[in-house]
Parts: sequence; C-alpha cells; structure tokens
Amino acid sequence: MLEFISRHRRILLVLVVPYVILIGLFTYRVDARLVAPGNIQPIGGFIEVEAEETEGDFHSIYVMGVNRPTIFQRLLGEVDEQIKIDEIPEARRDLSDRVQFEGSQIARRASFHAAFISALKSEDIEVEYERYVVVQLIYDYAEHDGLELGDRILTINDKKDLGKAIDEAACGEWHTFEVARAGERYEIDVLRRESDCSFGLTLRRVQEIVDAPIPHRFTESLVGGPSGGLMQALHVYNQLTPLDLTGGRLVAGSGTIDPDGNVGSVGSIPEKLITAHANDVELFFVPAGSNYEDALNTKQTLDLQIELIAVESLSEALDYLLEGDGP
Repeated sequence: MLEFISRHRRILLVLVVPYVILIGLFTYRVDARLVAPGNIQPIGGFIEVEAEETEGDFHSIYVMGVNRPTIFQRLLGEVDEQIKIDEIPEARRDLSDRVQFEGSQIARRASFHAAFISALKSEDIEVEYERYVVVQLIYDYAEHDGLELGDRILTINDKKDLGKAIDEAACGEWHTFEVARAGERYEIDVLRRESDCSFGLTLRRVQEIVDAPIPHRFTESLVGGPSGGLMQALHVYNQLTPLDLTGGRLVAGSGTIDPDGNVGSVGSIPEKLITAHANDVELFFVPAGSNYEDALNTKQTLDLQIELIAVESLSEALDYLLEGDGP
C-alpha cells in the first residue's frame, strides 16, 4: 500500500486536494450571519380579536437569516446584492440556536401585548397591564447558578430600581438577583466580570395584559422578535373600528411598539423593503429616522414602486390612514 501511494502520489494529490477543499467549502462555518429577503404575513393569522370584522389586513415582514454559514454560503452572499452579511459579535458567537430562538419568542410575546395595549389606548379603552424586566439572553461566559431565560427580575442587590442597581454594581464582584419563576422566588448570585464589566445577560422590559375588555388570542409562530409591533397594533385597531383602514390596499411595514404607542427602529430594513416589493405591497410603514433613510435609499437605488410612510408613533400611522393621504 505504501509503495502504491508513493508511486502514485501526484495523482492522489490531484484527486484528494480538490475533494478536501470542497469538503471545507461546504462544511466549515464562519462567524457571520446572512440576511436575505423573506416573506410577508397577515397579522390576522396570529392575532385574533373578537370585535369588528374587516376585510383588509395588515402584514408584517420577516427576513431569512442563516447563522454561521458555510464558506460556500458566505461566498454566495458576497455575489448576491440582495443578501446582507453581518459579522457576529464575539459575545454572541457561542449562543445556541435554541437560546436565540427562545429569546426572540420572549420579544415577540412582549410585542403582542404592547400592540394590543397601545391599540386599545388609542380608542380610550381601559386595559390593565403590568411591566417588568425579564432575562432574554444568557451568554456562555456568564457565571451564575440557576438563572434561566424568561426569569422575571424583581430586585438586584435588594434594589427595585434595576437601572440604578446595575449602574452601582461593582465590576469583578458577585451580585444578588431576586427572580420570580413559575410562582416561586429565588435568589441567584451573578458575577459581573472584571474584564468588560458585564453580567453576560440581556434584559428586556416587557408588558403583560392582566385584564382587557376585548377578548383576544395570540398564536405562537416560528418567526420571533419585536419588529412586527407597529403592524400588530394597526391590525388590532382595525378590528376595533367598523372601517377598513387598508382601503383595499396591501399594507405592510416594520417597527417595534411600546404600550404608549411609540414606534422604535428595527433591523434589516432594505431586505424587508425588497420583500414587500416582491409581494406587491403598496404601502410600507417604517420608523422615522435612520430606518426611513435606509428604506428611501433602497427604494431609489432599486427603483422600487412602493409608497414609504415614516412614523414615530401609532397615532401618526393612524392619522395617515384616517385623515391624511390615506384611504
């Protein structure tokens, strides 16, 4: 065998080296994320409101993402203008797909509640809700004993003002988090690292409806995150009125929402706008500021035939649909 290998070494190298390179191209993963245009979803498919029935529907938009693509996928992304490549920050590189999915679902559920609350407030309908802080992500380098995703943070070092407690927490020391989980309370010590003065956690302020006069139901989805909040709020408001706010048009958009109706920025606006255009969306709501600038630049660069509406709040979106240039 050794004699055969020695005799045919050049031929074997010619055959084996390309094979090894191909294996590497299709199996070795790089620390990046590919984002490509995805699809639109009618909000009525996952938020049910027992109120007025309207024909029109608002749509959220999701993009397709690939975490840690292979070298081959990365190369494809380099030549496709519709695919965006983001480098994954070092702190997030070891996050499992499960952890990231569960974190995105926490944000999505909070978005549902905020959308419903803000829509009812816009109609002066009283709704009882509470706001609190939960653990959305836990990084692999975090040092603690028992903290879990979704834990509700009650106090840090016996302080209820969590922002102030974090500001005062010394680096390189352990700090006590009081959390609520499934009706039980726990005290969990978490280290704030000396190197970067971080706990290794992402906390999110969420809201949860306690009591509302309008029956409703939220349905889970594989698409997570809070970016559909604005469109969810518009859908709920649309169900509260006898009018069809869409005016027969295909309306979509992106933007977070809080219980007071403030609209926040989101990511992947160019890819979402391309998705909207591909699905014949006529009216696209987008957060004012840098998100709108990105959308306008994409529209002009690609000559997309779609109307852009920049808003800072739910009330601005409603004003456009009800009074301004809307239907």
